[in-house]
Amino acid sequence: MEPCPVREPSTLDARRADLGLPPASTALATLRQRLAAPPNHASTTADTVVLTILAGAA
Repeated sequence: MEPCPVREPSTLDARRADLGLPPASTALATLRQRLAAPPNHASTTADTVVLTILAGAA
């Protein structure tokens, strides 16, 4: 999995920090770990909110 191109990548982490989000590299590493793990069918609403926010950050 590779991230999509973003506008002004040099300021991406600063923009994410302004929204209270971790650096993009940390978020991507966390997502890769979650996708590599066996499915957990007891997902929560919080998982959906985090993924929705991450999707909008790019």
